[in-house]
Order: sequence, then structure tokens, then C-alpha cells
Amino acid sequence: MRDVSEERVAPEVRGAGWGLFWWGLAAFVHTAAVGAIIYLTPLREWVFGRSEPEAGFAALEGSRMRRIVEALLEVHTKRVQEKIATQKQLLAEIAQARDQRYDRYAAQARRAVREGEPAATPAALASLGPAGPDTDLAVAGKDLVDLYEVARTIERTTFGTYRQMRAIELARIQNLPLAEAFDVTNVAVPTHPEVDRGVFAADVANATDGRLQALKDELSKIHAEIGSMIAAAMRMLDTAHGLMGADVGGISVIGSGGVFEGSGSGRWGSDVGPSLAPHEFYPGNRDGDFGPDFRPVPGRKLMDDGRTAEWMYIDTWYIIGPFPNPNREYMDKKFPPESVVDLDATYIGKDGRRLRWQFMQSSSLMIAPHLATNYAVWYAYTEIYADKPQDRWAAFGSDDYSKVWLNGELVWTSGKTPHKWIPDRGFRKLRFRQGHNPLLLKLENAGGTTGFSVVFYLGSAEIATKE
Repeated sequence: MRDVSEERVAPEVRGAGWGLFWWGLAAFVHTAAVGAIIYLTPLREWVFGRSEPEAGFAALEGSRMRRIVEALLEVHTKRVQEKIATQKQLLAEIAQARDQRYDRYAAQARRAVREGEPAATPAALASLGPAGPDTDLAVAGKDLVDLYEVARTIERTTFGTYRQMRAIELARIQNLPLAEAFDVTNVAVPTHPEVDRGVFAADVANATDGRLQALKDELSKIHAEIGSMIAAAMRMLDTAHGLMGADVGGISVIGSGGVFEGSGSGRWGSDVGPSLAPHEFYPGNRDGDFGPDFRPVPGRKLMDDGRTAEWMYIDTWYIIGPFPNPNREYMDKKFPPESVVDLDATYIGKDGRRLRWQFMQSSSLMIAPHLATNYAVWYAYTEIYADKPQDRWAAFGSDDYSKVWLNGELVWTSGKTPHKWIPDRGFRKLRFRQGHNPLLLKLENAGGTTGFSVVFYLGSAEIATKE
């Protein structure tokens, strides 16, 4: 007969044995898993992969990356073609001003002769020779490097036309022969850096080896240089209008601006930003436009469970203005809202108006002040709610100059050269804290229409890179 104590011990021994077995098995499995993570690169990347969109962006390679770069170049080509069209328009207006100045100079000389006064007889304008190279150049089918050369050619002729105009004015004022006035009128043509054609010929197959960034650097150079050419031509046109006595207030604004109303018909294509930012995954179709199905949803909350679209524009604002900005002299002046936002405050604005914050909820992507006027400044204020700390890409657009502060920190400043509104004039990655994030925008208008927009990218890398 077995001892009772042995019967009690046996199950305990068996239980302890099974316990040791399962503990050993668990330790083995965990050790194997850790080893696999350490030594198997794909598994390690899957486990510890970055959640930021840039991780997915950087992983793009091969044919998909080449398609993105191809589409990117198509959009930038279209934008440069548009800038060249602006250059030609400015050149035509400067040439018209020159011709009018010459007609006035010749008429003054004829009147002096009739009245018996001594006057320098003006030679024909053609005696000065061509203003510069022929600018009747086709742009269709040209690559970005060739388009850059077209822009430089137009600039040389623009400066030559401007020199002729100044010489005519000098001859009229000082009663000089035209050729003599032309000889003493000097206008230096700016120099511009060359573009590395090899960068555009390189095979960009990924986002990590530096070729993509080199390409973007050259794109930024092209846009910056042509932008400076346009700005110089606009200053010449301002002078031309001043010489002719036109009341333009010191600034000439080219283009109407503010034509995009959220229908998707506006041109996109920011030329700056980090490698493979969200806007570079949506560079438009072959015409450089988004289709009518592109409709960012309105809102001001960043919540994972509330996302209904890939893009969201801020539709709710308090706006105050206009504050005075004569001849754009106060663009960087700190008006009261820039120091403290008091939605109950009253200020004295342009032309002695009493200004108060006004609520606006817009149904269109471009937000326009209630009262739009030339040479003025407005402020717009909103609060963006985030359900958790997060980073988001934001696209800023304005007509004309703008600055944006988030949580008191300056996060965006546009160029000061007057420009039309496009919704993605610049992209910035913003850090939001949990809760409400105050956002203040300063808007300046040089002339014509005005407005601004703030759009957030809500999508993920996987959605952004889908076929």
C-alpha cells in the first residue's frame, strides 16, 4: 500500500515539471524573437520602423520614385513657363512705356522748333539699335535648363529696353541728342549662376543618396533666380510709370491673384521643402493642375478618428484690419495684434477707421478680408485643436506678403515681392501640442485682390504613395 504523502507529492512534482517546461519554452521563444529582431534586418525595421511619414517617403525607390520625379519636373517646367510669360508681359509694358517716352520727347522737340527755341533734334529710336537679343523664343518642349536660359535672355533685353527709356528721359530733360544721352546712361545687367544640367540628367531612384536633394536645390535656384528677374522688371516698370506721371503708389502689381476658390482649378507646386514632402506626391497631372475632385475639407481639429480627407483647410478665423501701409513701408511694423491678441479690443486703422475683430467662417479655400484695400495690413487669428502632440505638414498661401506664428513661434514668412495667391507657396512641418494651439497670420496687400490660406496634410505615407 502506497504512502499517502507520496500521493500528495506526485501531483505537485508533475505541476512543477510542467511549470519549468513552459517557463523554459517561453524563455526560448523570447530569446529567439530577440535574436531574430537583432539579426534579421527586415524584421528589425518592421518592429522599430519610424512612424513619421518621412520613413515611408525615404523608402521609395525604383520606378515609383522615378515617376514621382518625372511628375515633379513636369510641374516645375509648367511653373517656369508661366514665369517666363510674366517676364514677357513685363518686357512688353516697359517697351510700351519707352515708346511713349520717345513720342513725348519727339513732340517736345517739334514744338520747340515751331516756337523758335533751340532743341536737340531727336534721332529715330531705331538709331539706338536693338535693346537686346530676340525674345520671341518658343518655350514648348524645352527642359528646365533651357527655359532658364530663355529667362536670362529676356532679362538682358528687358534691361536694354529700360536703358533706352532712361536715355530718352535724360535727352528730354537736358535737351541732349538721343545718342549722347544713351552713351552716358548705364544700366548693369545682373549676373546669375549657371545651372548644373547633369543634376537633371541623373537617375533619381531613391530619396537617400543625395541626388534628389541636389535636384531640388537646382530647382530652388532656378525659381529664385527667375523670381529675382521678375522683381527687377517690376521695379523698372514702377520707375517707368513714375516717369510718365502715373499714380501707382510706388508699386505695380502684376496679375489679379486670388482666383482659386477651392474648386481645384488653381495651380500648385511649391519649389521648396524637405525631400519628399507631401506636396511632392501630389504634383498635379500633365497640365500642372488638380482636377475638380480635389476639395480639402474645412475644419480646425487634428484628430485621428475625425479625418475625412487627405487635406483640410482652416475655415474659421477672426480677422481685423485694414491697418495702414503706405507704399508698403509698414510691412514689418508691429501693429497691436502682433503683440497681444485681444478679441475685444478696438484699434484705429487705415483712414481713421475703428477696427474690431470680425468672425469669419469661409466656404472657400482662399480667405479674403471683409474689406480689401490697397496698401494695407490685416491679422487673422484662430485656434487649432489637436487630440495629442503631433507633427503635421502645413501649406501656406497669400496674396501678397504674409507671416504666421504658431503658439507664439514664427513658422512661416513669404517673399515680399508682390505675388498672386497659390495655396502651396510654401510648406512647413509644424509641431502641435495637445489641446488648443493659437495661430496668428499677418497679411499684407500691395494692390488688387488679397487673401490667404492655411492647408494641412492629413494623410499617411501609405496613402500618399499609392499607385
